[in-house]
Amino acid sequence: MLNIGQTTRLSLRFLIGTFVIILFSAQKVRAQNCTVNAGIDIVVCDDATGTLMGVAAGIYNPASILWAQVSGPATTITSPSNLTSTITGLIPGNVYQFSLTITCGAGGSVTDIVEVDVVSPPAFTAGADVAFCNTTPPNL
Repeated sequence: MLNIGQTTRLSLRFLIGTFVIILFSAQKVRAQNCTVNAGIDIVVCDDATGTLMGVAAGIYNPASILWAQVSGPATTITSPSNLTSTITGLIPGNVYQFSLTITCGAGGSVTDIVEVDVVSPPAFTAGADVAFCNTTPPNL
């Protein structure tokens, strides 16, 4: 049998437990109110330069735009704070990854990654040079 003092103590413990649960569940959650797209993967044919073309939508801070190299040999991103930028110093036979990150108006950030594959074109050989005179057509 409980007396009034015990009942009050149990109620107080229940209220404190409820308060703690409310306190921990009241965390601030930031929703994404912007998106970013680093573009489609790119194949560059035996060239030391390429172009990154990103797109941002929604409410975002234009000053937060940032291209960064994720993988591959060292390159230069000429305009890392613009949605469109040239990359230089690409080496054939390598695959590079670049990330585009922006900060949304709500404070969160979003990132997307694009891959740049630098390939060398295949070498073709047409065979040995053929010398001929105007009277006889060559055999090819």
